[in-house]
Amino acid sequence: MKYNHQLFYSNQINMKQLKFSGVLILLFVSGLIRGQELGVQLGINSNSFTLNDDLFEVIPLIVDVSEASDIFELTDTEGIISVGELVDLNTRVDFGYNFGLTYDYAINDRFGVQVAGLISKKGYHANVDLLGSLVRGFVDIDLMNIDIPLQLKYNVDLANDKKFFLSAGPYVSYGFSAKETMGVKVLGFGGGIDTDLIWGGTTDLINRTDYGLVGGLGIDLGQVDLGLQYRFGLANLNPIDIDGAELRQQTLSLNAGYKF
Repeated sequence: MKYNHQLFYSNQINMKQLKFSGVLILLFVSGLIRGQELGVQLGINSNSFTLNDDLFEVIPLIVDVSEASDIFELTDTEGIISVGELVDLNTRVDFGYNFGLTYDYAINDRFGVQVAGLISKKGYHANVDLLGSLVRGFVDIDLMNIDIPLQLKYNVDLANDKKFFLSAGPYVSYGFSAKETMGVKVLGFGGGIDTDLIWGGTTDLINRTDYGLVGGLGIDLGQVDLGLQYRFGLANLNPIDIDGAELRQQTLSLNAGYKF
């Protein structure tokens, strides 16, 4: 049997090429792995809403001027077209929380991309003075959302392997739970009735989908990072088709993250 040296050397070359390709693939994959980090995030939300002049066209306490006139026993309503012109509505910050997963990918030493999937509690609180500050009507809106922010991060190296970062990008948010509490308090005491809101209903308060811009800053301590983020909603969350009656959401959050 004649030994085929050409076939032997050809097989050796093919094996070397295969090994070389395998090494390149391993180096590429390890580079990707080194450039990406999976983590968790936990934070506190400070929520507020931008309400325009047609406040009572949005908040289902009082829906029209005639109804408000009957409730407050007002007789001179000539020229008044908005309930907001009759009574004062006060809104305040409502606190919530957020938690979920984050994924960071380092483009280079300066730039990176972060995407997150977060469960976020939002909402707002509003009061209307019925008899001065003695008797007040109130409405509390509690929302649970899935937030997905996508941000470009810019890193600045600090001492001891720490980094300062700036981030900005868009976000989308999808609501999966909405509750409303309405009632009256006398001298600060009282209660309300809890109801589930129907998302986007013609008589209800909140559209399900929100979107907007998010920006933030923070410090990366290695596996742990601390940051401050601000979300500015661009979507009109009022489902009632009334000119000028708009409801937009803003959230300021203080977050802590841990990367595995």
